[in-house]
Amino acid sequence: MPLEEPHPGAYGLLKNALVRLEQGWTDAPSLEAHFLVRVLRVAGFQPQVDECTGCGRRVRSRAHWSARQGGLLCEACLHHDPRAAEIPPAVLDTLEQLAEAELPPTLEPALAHALRGRLDDFVRWRLDRPLKTVGQS
Repeated sequence: MPLEEPHPGAYGLLKNALVRLEQGWTDAPSLEAHFLVRVLRVAGFQPQVDECTGCGRRVRSRAHWSARQGGLLCEACLHHDPRAAEIPPAVLDTLEQLAEAELPPTLEPALAHALRGRLDDFVRWRLDRPLKTVGQS
């Protein structure tokens, strides 16, 4: 978000995350994934997780994650990003759940790790540079 523009939605997300940490929230990976998905949504940069970014068809099984395409690709559209990796339906379901949930759900550590990697790639591609804070937690 531009520094000179107020954004109450993003501010509220950050404040809520910091309050949870202050109150002793112990599941930092789940809180972090929830915050990142929600702030991307508020900023209008959320990944496309319900349909193919190439053709617009709804895709659930055999979906592939492409940060450079902005979300999912179906098998027929893999030519847009041949390096796109298959993404399990459980990860897609969790991304959708995180976008809608007011409170961070508890995530299995492996799932939180898988989400973090995909979200980091997505943010890095959208910003065209790595975040200074990525990899420092």
